Amino acid sequence: MASSSLANIQKKYASMQVSQRLARVKRRGDELAHTLMASGAAYAMGVIERNATNPLPTVFGLDPKLSWGALFALLSSVVGGKVGAACSSTADGLLTSYGYAQGLGQGYTLKGEPDDGDDF
Repeated sequence: MASSSLANIQKKYASMQVSQRLARVKRRGDELAHTLMASGAAYAMGVIERNATNPLPTVFGLDPKLSWGALFALLSSVVGGKVGAACSSTADGLLTSYGYAQGLGQGYTLKGEPDDGDDF
């Protein structure tokens, strides 16, 4: 009796180890997918901005990366599952590229805002 219950415990323990490994692989895959989606969104916005013959439309005079990033961030909080994760990744990519452009001093100014050269 004792040996069969020990064997059952060992089987359950081995099963738990396998499920933990699978969960770890899935989590790493999700993290990689998030990174690739965020990078792809930033790249796509850069290509669109570079190739646009007319300036991209703005909302309240804000940079399109900021307004679209905010929209996708809002959508990610409302939508769940894989679509929500994709929206979150897209928002991360767009908002990160916006922050990078602002850091370089290449950002937009609000419409009607005087551009006196002072960024602060």
